[in-house]
Amino acid sequence: MTAVRYRSTLAGLWFATLLVTGASAHAATPDPSLHDRAMAAFQSGDDATARTLAAQACDQGEARGCLVAGFLLKEGRGGPGDDTAARRLLSEACRGDQADGCFQHGILLRDGRGGAADASLARGAFARACELGSARGCSDLGQLFENGQGGSADVSMARTLYARGCNGGNMPGCLNFGLSHRNAEPRDPQQARAGFQGACNGGLGDGCYMLGLVQQEDNQDEASRASFEAACALGSAAGCGLWGVALSDPGPGQDNAAALGAFRQGCEGGYPPACFNLGSFLRAGVGGPEGAAGARDAFTRACQLGHENACREISQ
Repeated sequence: MTAVRYRSTLAGLWFATLLVTGASAHAATPDPSLHDRAMAAFQSGDDATARTLAAQACDQGEARGCLVAGFLLKEGRGGPGDDTAARRLLSEACRGDQADGCFQHGILLRDGRGGAADASLARGAFARACELGSARGCSDLGQLFENGQGGSADVSMARTLYARGCNGGNMPGCLNFGLSHRNAEPRDPQQARAGFQGACNGGLGDGCYMLGLVQQEDNQDEASRASFEAACALGSAAGCGLWGVALSDPGPGQDNAAALGAFRQGCEGGYPPACFNLGSFLRAGVGGPEGAAGARDAFTRACQLGHENACREISQ
């Protein structure tokens, strides 16, 4: 097999990625029905049949078949997983301009699955995915730029890519756009808020949580309560923790029973302060029956998650 390189000119930059090809061009004329049948099997949950048909389509030069077969191999669906084979098939899909093939190939390259990790080549795969319209590809490429993986760090480029991913419907891209403006210099609170708002509006719980923090810092108490409530409903453990705090604050909206439930949900999601507060409520019988055993379990969980005050509680 021959290793070849291709280039991408995303935003005027050059990238390279590894594409593995066969010794010669595919001899057979692609049979479109193979891919159609593979997709029908895939959509019906028959992954084994989908994998077989997609591999046959790929062998005939159908890039969409390479994508489906490579993805199923990567995920270990329809048979044993094989990241090495997945790399080969997904690179074929990428060469055939399948955006998700480039994206999935980039994941394997970045994470060192099916071969050595290579963040530089992952940049190339994600760049091609982004060019082909993959919002996830843009966002993941942005992370590599922000963290300086596979090349020099470039926060400005990362923000551009996060925005491109966000505008394409990738909510983690919106969240990362906001975080990059909140955490890196120079900070831009308005841009950070816009990113978090977009992520929250798109149904990402952590976006609502971060939006709530920004609103809280701006003394927008009612708005922050609403954001923390939304974050919790969307599965953000940290959002549940702060929603519980908001519910337990003295005032017209105080509801200790609901706060107890929010702390429990946040603790189950692995947010240490929620576990600590859950333990405190259970020990004092706030919001529900007193329970020393349950309180100790909550403090133990918080301690295991790194909450120092909880560790002191269980050592007494």
